[in-house]
Amino acid sequence: MADKMNAGSRFQTGMTESQAILDVARECAALTDPPVLPPEGQTATSSLPESYQSIGSYAVLSMVGRMLSELYPPGFPWFQLSMRPEIRYNVQSDPEELRGLSEILMLTELQVQATLESSGIRPNDNSSPAGFLTQKVKSLRQLIVTGDTLERLDDDFRIRVYRRDQYVTKRDSRGDVLYHITREMVDPLSLTEDQQSASGLDIAKMRELPADKRMHPLYTSVDWQPESKVWHISQEIDGNVINESDEDVSPYFGTPFRLAPDEDYGRGHVELNIGNLRSNNTLEKRLLDIHSIMSKAVPVIDHGSPTREHHLTLETGVPIRAKVRDGKIQDIAFLGYGNIAEHRSLMDGIERKTRELAQAFLVESASSRDAERVTAFERRRNAQELNSAIGGVYPSISDSQHVPMLRRAIYVLNKKGILPSKKLDESIYEIRSLTGLTAIVRDQKAQSLLDLAQVAQALGPEALQQIDMGVLMETFLTYRSIYEPGLKLTPEQIAERQQAEQANQAQAAMVEAGANTAGQIAVEQVRQQGA
Repeated sequence: MADKMNAGSRFQTGMTESQAILDVARECAALTDPPVLPPEGQTATSSLPESYQSIGSYAVLSMVGRMLSELYPPGFPWFQLSMRPEIRYNVQSDPEELRGLSEILMLTELQVQATLESSGIRPNDNSSPAGFLTQKVKSLRQLIVTGDTLERLDDDFRIRVYRRDQYVTKRDSRGDVLYHITREMVDPLSLTEDQQSASGLDIAKMRELPADKRMHPLYTSVDWQPESKVWHISQEIDGNVINESDEDVSPYFGTPFRLAPDEDYGRGHVELNIGNLRSNNTLEKRLLDIHSIMSKAVPVIDHGSPTREHHLTLETGVPIRAKVRDGKIQDIAFLGYGNIAEHRSLMDGIERKTRELAQAFLVESASSRDAERVTAFERRRNAQELNSAIGGVYPSISDSQHVPMLRRAIYVLNKKGILPSKKLDESIYEIRSLTGLTAIVRDQKAQSLLDLAQVAQALGPEALQQIDMGVLMETFLTYRSIYEPGLKLTPEQIAERQQAEQANQAQAAMVEAGANTAGQIAVEQVRQQGA
């Protein structure tokens, strides 16, 4: 459709064009987290690159942990389905309908987030039980180290993360994706019968081979069709198409860390600090060499000394001849490193570079305290530190991580017909990333509702009568993302409770009236008898 070349040829062309960027990404991985992007041609028996410093590894772990906690905060919603302004603020909109739509959007938020976070293990499958956050850690490691990451959300809501050398991407000048092409190794026996037939492989022969000999590269091209506004997805083995489909919402979504104009891949935070990492690695190597020299115990014997080399290996207590003055040996010494100034200079340089890297990657920054409830101030501070550390690109990262994935999840849930409302579509709502500074907005709105209720109570009954407490409670629960079946009474339940209370009050009044009447009769009888 989009290109006459098969997916395999297009993939190899893309790899060749991005070789320079890949080389830099591999160096970044070698200095920080080698498994993220091993050297070209790496095999299971090959050793990964070794560096002479550890600050790079600590730095990546720190940054990934901070970004994970901000993008997907535990115990907090990390996105919001918000009514479009033309609907929410339309004066002709029915308030009752808006409240109903707001509740549907909140239920959809909770269902989508719970579905994604609970995805992981497939029944009757040998795939690894990689849950949502596990895959997101892999993705963020790729993003921080290599500057780019590509993910796929399957229809069972499992996420697959592609290594940087397993895909190619093409973007236009605005940064919009034109296509992705992925390469992954698959066992032909895991394909469906129709796919096996279309692959052109000798499946009978494949069954006789061990698993490691059966593996074949599967190329998947994901091309945007600008005229039909759909994504055309095609999968090939040995140049033969085994599967094709058109999707309104792509299951593939990429996140660049910092995307320069007219580039196809992002540049990572490690690359932005690679100068300090290189320097620190070189200084640590030099320091290791000096320490190696300083730790050697090499005896040096004067030319005119009667001591011989074999004398130094004699057992303890055996006397030898040597030149002695004032109780000290004069003709034997040990080789040592005496340039203390250079050693101190190296230590100072390493300390300075380590401090700069720690600051750049928030290694020394105070993280959120370990508590069940983290305050809004702490979340705001953490978000500000993270955004400052990565040069203000955090909002674009959160949007790239959240919006495409959530659009695909909602699209799949809609196809399966399991959302709260089948009428829910993007003409009604928009997806907003609800992390960092923006996550505080909901808390502030909820607190404002509590403040309003307190002010109304202080002003007296007339002020309370002007507030619909049902709407206030419903809005408060929405802002807090609280939904428990049966927690909030329905209008029918409220009416039934009011009727029951009225009936009880009427019955109590009748009993009281009857008691008063009986008492009056008894008093009158006593009075008459006394007369």
